[in-house]
Amino acid sequence: MKLPLEFLSSLKKEPSPPIVHFSGDDVWIRETLRNRIIEVWTGKEADSAVERLVGTGAIPELFSAGGPGSLFTSRKVIILSDPSQGERGTSLSSAGKNQIAELASTLAEIPKVANRVIIETGTLKATSGLNKTLAKIAVQVDTSPPKEAGRQKWIPLLAKRAAVRLAPDLSRAMSVSTAPLGTLVEDLEKLALATEEGEEASLATWTALSQADPESTVWEIGDNLGLGRADNALESLKNLEDAGQDTYSILPSMLSWNQQRLQVKSYDESRGQGNPEGVHPYVLRKVRGQVSNRLLKRLRDEQRALHELDWLLKRGLEDPHVTLEKLFVQFAQGERR
Repeated sequence: MKLPLEFLSSLKKEPSPPIVHFSGDDVWIRETLRNRIIEVWTGKEADSAVERLVGTGAIPELFSAGGPGSLFTSRKVIILSDPSQGERGTSLSSAGKNQIAELASTLAEIPKVANRVIIETGTLKATSGLNKTLAKIAVQVDTSPPKEAGRQKWIPLLAKRAAVRLAPDLSRAMSVSTAPLGTLVEDLEKLALATEEGEEASLATWTALSQADPESTVWEIGDNLGLGRADNALESLKNLEDAGQDTYSILPSMLSWNQQRLQVKSYDESRGQGNPEGVHPYVLRKVRGQVSNRLLKRLRDEQRALHELDWLLKRGLEDPHVTLEKLFVQFAQGERR
């Protein structure tokens, strides 16, 4: 299965594949790829050459949709997709054996000289009948929300498109954010307007402009704790809570932050050199500076304390804000060699 950026790159060098399967639920990525196929195949002004069919009930309509076009639509893109939220229809993942066989047969018969077919589904299990069938006849592209490694490739491209330069900590925060890429695109456009020409957009500006994801401020808290600045960390916590986030949404990100510190420290103590897989070089430099003089045991104790706090809060046994403040003070003090 191809990654979205890999697929986009291929469209610059090769013709659009006759049949493409988008598997995954990132709406913005799916729309970006779809629009690019339409542009490459039919031209920028060819809205009338696109037809969308919805759900398993539309499978019998697929062949007629790919029939002879008019004089003005010699090339056509047919989209067979799962129903959108609130839209009537049955998802393609629920297709039975007979429907899958009909789909495969129809796709084989549709004239390729004039048509391109895009099939859009949620993430399918590798063992599902529909996925196995589409793997044989379509170019498959993973349109799931990208994880951190994938976002590290997307963010610079999106920032360049929005004509805004990002400060390193902001680039990092956007890479670890769990917000949909479409939300980040909107945020980048806001940042471009809010940032003086020639300057880098800052993490503080992004936090002020977007409340879509608390991750940015959580990592700011983590940076302050790693540097032993309990007062700054507590101030960031207050800002986050003032913006409407509660302890229950902050804690999972704190667990992720400390897990990364633990990962780097464990790797360095066991191997002594090299870089742990999946950690961005900028983050690695920052985290190594924070944990180089901290005991591995201390980091493990802190991770355990976060897990215990999570357990207590879910059972209503502690005051969330007070308990988290106490932990931050302890984390900032740390225990050094």
